[in-house]
Amino acid sequence: MKRINFELSDDLYNKAKKIARQNSTNVSFVIREALTVFETKKSIQAKKNDPFFTLTEIISEGPEDLSLNHDKYIYDNKEFKK
Repeated sequence: MKRINFELSDDLYNKAKKIARQNSTNVSFVIREALTVFETKKSIQAKKNDPFFTLTEIISEGPEDLSLNHDKYIYDNKEFKK
């Protein structure tokens, strides 16, 4: 683990302290958990924005060459983008 120093506003520090107290832990753990949640949400949001995960229109009635040119249809074709 790396030790770092940074500043928090009094309000954020008090919130972190309160959460730590409620969970019988410390402020460092609360901040690490918050960063983990933030990273996870960003990853989920990136997946939601990726056209690959909106394939239902393409799969149900897709072009004959879909298996060969899937990247073209997923990422380049405006017809299939929402």
